[in-house]
Amino acid sequence: MSTFGGLPTRILYVFVGLSPFLLLVTGIDMYWHRKRHKTNLPTKTFAQK
Repeated sequence: MSTFGGLPTRILYVFVGLSPFLLLVTGIDMYWHRKRHKTNLPTKTFAQK
């Protein structure tokens, strides 16, 4: 294992490595909300429960 950059570089690599997953999750969330809005389905809020 290399010692290039030390611990801060390893932590940065972890965040860079997890960013595609974060983009996937936020993209699916945006798609889901857009699709739900176009079909005019009612959404439940905490006040309506």
